[in-house]
Amino acid sequence: MKRNIIILLLTMLCGAGLTYWLDYTQSRSLSASIASDSQDANGETVPDFIFKTLDGTQAAIKNLRGKTVVLNFWASWCAPCVKEFPLFMDMALAHQDDVIFLALSSDHDMEAMNRFLDKMRRTHPEAMAADNVMIAVDDDEAITRGLFQTFRLPETIIIDSEGVMREKLIGASWSASDLERLISKI
Repeated sequence: MKRNIIILLLTMLCGAGLTYWLDYTQSRSLSASIASDSQDANGETVPDFIFKTLDGTQAAIKNLRGKTVVLNFWASWCAPCVKEFPLFMDMALAHQDDVIFLALSSDHDMEAMNRFLDKMRRTHPEAMAADNVMIAVDDDEAITRGLFQTFRLPETIIIDSEGVMREKLIGASWSASDLERLISKI
């Protein structure tokens, strides 16, 4: 009986130690990359798609070539999305001539999305009115989930001027300087 208890305690102790070690090594490897969830987008050409902005303008991603595009998949119910949105607005103002910010919302509650965007218009009026900021809704998520296989928001893909996907940021654990570094690299 005593021997069984000792074996059980040693097994539990080894399991706890292994769990701690795995968590520690995984968190270290994540923090080593830019923005902790930045991935190389493998240099694939962005798939062609058409979207409709909130002002009713229909556009195609291929027509944005010639400029860097920051394609952000977001929703107003997503707390990390709401947190990073002002950083994108600041970036859009700083790069009005060479970067287009395309925010593709997965919102189903248009009132909630419009309340959030109204707040952004009050806090970042210049950026929200800038020509390089495009906001669209992906009603049926045909682009978000269907085309890009994005199931976890937020997700951001940085596309170069030739239409090649260069970086993918999953989550909102990056800083403005991280994004600036990625854009300047492209």
